[in-house]
Amino acid sequence: RNALVAYALFQDWGNDPLKYDSGEPRRLLNTIAQLFPEGAAQGPAPVAASSIDRLLGLDAARRPQPRIDGRYDTPGGPLSWHYTVPGPQHLTVALDNRTRRSYASRNGPPGNISNGPQDNPAAGAQARQIPAAPLGEGREVLLVVAPLQVLAPSIFDEIVAPASYRAFDAFSHAASAENGEGSDLMVGTNPDAIEGWALDPPTFEALLQRLAAHRQVVLLSGDVHYSAATQMSYWRRGDSLPARLVQFTSSGFKNVMPDYLITVDHSLAFAQAMVRADIGAERMGWLSAPPAGTFIYPPGQSDQDLPLVLRKRLHQSPALLPTYGWPRKDATPTRVHAAHAPDWSWRLLPVFDLRPDDKRPPMARPLPLVSADIERQLQPAGGDPVLGYQAIAARHQRQLERVGNSRQILFRANLGVLSFECQAGVLMAVQTLYTLFPDPQAPATETPKPLPYVVQRAALTPDPSDQPPHQHDLHGGLAASLF
Repeated sequence: RNALVAYALFQDWGNDPLKYDSGEPRRLLNTIAQLFPEGAAQGPAPVAASSIDRLLGLDAARRPQPRIDGRYDTPGGPLSWHYTVPGPQHLTVALDNRTRRSYASRNGPPGNISNGPQDNPAAGAQARQIPAAPLGEGREVLLVVAPLQVLAPSIFDEIVAPASYRAFDAFSHAASAENGEGSDLMVGTNPDAIEGWALDPPTFEALLQRLAAHRQVVLLSGDVHYSAATQMSYWRRGDSLPARLVQFTSSGFKNVMPDYLITVDHSLAFAQAMVRADIGAERMGWLSAPPAGTFIYPPGQSDQDLPLVLRKRLHQSPALLPTYGWPRKDATPTRVHAAHAPDWSWRLLPVFDLRPDDKRPPMARPLPLVSADIERQLQPAGGDPVLGYQAIAARHQRQLERVGNSRQILFRANLGVLSFECQAGVLMAVQTLYTLFPDPQAPATETPKPLPYVVQRAALTPDPSDQPPHQHDLHGGLAASLF
């Protein structure tokens, strides 16, 4: 209650002031003023508190209710916290993923905006917060303000987050067993582990389906640690061109990065290579379990040769399958039978800052390496190898003082600016991230200026050459996406 009251007073009232002039919002403001009456010895006042609970949907009558599939939805109260802002060629939708949450089970972790039962998605909060397509009135782009990023970089959603999810649960279970306390029955309750949209696949896929109907979508989110950009091509069965979803994430305008993140970002070569890697993710989705004959295996291979977790997914409804982990024998891969194409599929890829070095801020450019001088020092005749190695070490040392790893992900506080461009008939969404980074070699009296350290461009106009994942050979190997 306290958090929502604070949100109403200090955020939502300013989002839409006219809404609070009448009805339930006005009643909420009036009742908040009665929580701590003047002269009262203690508070809050029970009558006012109970009334606020009913308005916010926190009373017993509005507790999460079970669905036939075992999941729980939050009905919510009379007040709603999402809102829309119309524009000339776009519509902005601000989501509320805190008071209309879903739960995977009675003892499961909280998810994000509930999608309603499969046979009645209109009953879910997603349908109430995101308008149906088309937008009409000449609007071409749907802008979605999502407090929690929907399309995180694949390096996190496919590898880091699933591993963290299980690590947190293991530590929590061990602590609970040792002292008899804790939440070992509530898996994934650590907010850093389960909060991501991708870790609640049914809710995540339902949101993607609703967004993809709008064809051109830009998602705007924040993250306390980093900024990034990702792009998704999304196909429904029969689509000749995919919908395009672009996620822009900026970090706090003012925050303090943990020392370990700064060290990893600057110094750990393996982590830097992972961040720079062009790691994407692909999914294929069937509304019901794929029928026999959906997958054409190499000779002598069958469902029994699949990893156990992938074999289990074949029998689920809906069936959400990665394109990795499928049998491959010699040069023959597994393929999807054209007659049993998925009901939908998508591909997620990172967006890089492709500007040449000389177009980026000075502190984002790699220091020059005069290789000819170093080679001369390393020559057996007349050279001094120690001097050559010293030059290389000095360059590495000075490079640690720069932002040298930020073309995909920026681990710094920044200000993100969204803009649009049209290049040869292709509509581009552009995220520009401004931050300060002082040059340690500059005079102490010199004030650093905010500069565009990251510029990421992603096309909202689909590429006709882009083909859905199921039309390609399925990949072998056990991918992290099978967690």
